[in-house]
Amino acid sequence: MTGSPARLRPWGALPERYADQQVISSTIDVSGRILTLVADADVTYYGPKPAPYTATAVIIDGSDVTEVSIPDLDLILPRIDALGEGFVLASGRCQMPRHFTENIPAQDVSQNLRIIDSDGSTRARFHVGDAVELLTTDRFGQIWVTYFDEASICLPEPSPPGASPQYFTERAVALIRWPATGEDPWFPLRGIDGFRPPWDCIATNVGQHSVWTIPHPNYEFVEIRTNGERRVRASPVGRGSALGIAGDQATFVEGLGYEAADAGTYVVTRCRIEDDALEIMSKHPLVLPDGTRPTAWARKRVCRDERIWLQFGEERIWYVLD
Repeated sequence: MTGSPARLRPWGALPERYADQQVISSTIDVSGRILTLVADADVTYYGPKPAPYTATAVIIDGSDVTEVSIPDLDLILPRIDALGEGFVLASGRCQMPRHFTENIPAQDVSQNLRIIDSDGSTRARFHVGDAVELLTTDRFGQIWVTYFDEASICLPEPSPPGASPQYFTERAVALIRWPATGEDPWFPLRGIDGFRPPWDCIATNVGQHSVWTIPHPNYEFVEIRTNGERRVRASPVGRGSALGIAGDQATFVEGLGYEAADAGTYVVTRCRIEDDALEIMSKHPLVLPDGTRPTAWARKRVCRDERIWLQFGEERIWYVLD
């Protein structure tokens, strides 16, 4: 059954004074603030080894706008989120060691994540691997990273005290929770009875008390609680690209079709969360605040508890679905 349209509402936009700046990255932080990384139009932040560049983190909190200059960045296609009073940035892509799967020396491992203080200085760096898709911090200051299906990461091998650190390559990582120290990452989708190792995650919601994700190709609904407990439920939604959670209800935003004419055609499916599965309650077309459907696929998605933030063709404007 198709119900009335699910209408987005405006959340905020990058001020007009940044019109001559290019948007490198943008997100919604745990407090609901818009966080956008901008740089001069001639800055290159993609390619194998971009030249060091300076970017500006613009924090939009209602009518308040704050800037923090971040110099000497060499991150490729960076992702950004708030972390404490500062930020965390990670390269979407990084150079991985070639021809090695084990015994990789530390100097060959790219330190492609930066912890940035509130003054823009880099406080720490560590490796989070290649093919980063989403980077989201939670209220505990932990960093949740989802990866594309071609992801790989270098992890430390066990070594005796005093020995030079060596690394090995791990693939099919899908989702990792990183502490701000970079040590002891947790792979929450591993070790679940009867659960096939996923390639990636098509939607992830980092909430106050739990994280929910839809791994591919399982397409199951996985709940990861703050105490480390995990629960897997069957899901009737196969290609949900965004996910909202409110009490015992889950809301999926699912793109329909593959042709150019289908761009922006989304259905919002509301489900009840049962003990072992999700039950569909209703379906609704997704529309913009003016009642028309988007004409482009969502280029960015941020999901936190009951809210789903989306960007479409315009990378300076955020909408929200509650």
